[in-house]
Amino acid sequence: MIVEDRLYQHRAQPSWIDQFVLRGTGPGQALAPFGQVLAAAELLMVVADERAGLPRAPYDRVRVAGHQLEVLADFAQRLEGDFVQCLRTADALRGKDSDPSARARTLMSSLTGALEATATLGEICQALLEVADTLTVIARPKSRIEVVAAVEGIRGAASSALVTVHSNLGRITDVRIHDRLASRVAPVGQTLAYADAISRRIRESVAPESGSAALDPRMVGV
Repeated sequence: MIVEDRLYQHRAQPSWIDQFVLRGTGPGQALAPFGQVLAAAELLMVVADERAGLPRAPYDRVRVAGHQLEVLADFAQRLEGDFVQCLRTADALRGKDSDPSARARTLMSSLTGALEATATLGEICQALLEVADTLTVIARPKSRIEVVAAVEGIRGAASSALVTVHSNLGRITDVRIHDRLASRVAPVGQTLAYADAISRRIRESVAPESGSAALDPRMVGV
C-alpha cells in the first residue's frame, strides 16, 4: 500500500525537470547518485571505526581516512541540498502562468544548477574511492565486504552522474557552461576504472586457491 501511494503521488505530480535527472525520491529511485554516495560514505565510516589491531602506521592512515570521510560526506550532503533546491525551483513553476521567456530562463537555470551539482558529485566519487583504497588494509571479512559494497555504490553513482550530464549537454546553450560540464565529468571514466580495480583486488585477495577442497556437504546448513 505504501509503495502504491508513493507511485500514485509520483505519477500525479509530474515535474518538467524529472525528465532529465534522478530526483532520489519516488519508486525505483533508491539508486539515485546522491543517495548512493551518502550511503557509501556512511558505510566506509563504519569500516574506518574498526581499526583495532592494526599496526601503528596503518592505524593512523585509517584514522585520518575516517576524518576525510566525514568531510566528504558533509560536502556531498550540502551538494545534494543544492541539487534539491534546483529541482524545487523548477517545481515551483508547475501549473503557473508566467512570461514564457522568464519561465524558460528559470527552468534552464534549474537544470544547469542540477547538472553542476551532479558533475561535482563525480569528483567526490573519486575522492571517496581514494579513501576506500586506504581502508583495504583492514582484513576482517565483514570489512572487506563493506568496502566492496561501498565501492560498488560509488561506482554506480559515478556512472549515473556521467550519464546524467552527458544526456543533457545538448540542452545547454551557453558554450562556457557546456564545456565546463563536459570537462568536469571527463575524468569519471578513470573513476570507474579505479572502482573496478579496488573491487577486483579485494575479490582476488579472498578468492579460494585453485585445487582447494570442495565444501563438505555435511557442513551445508550448519
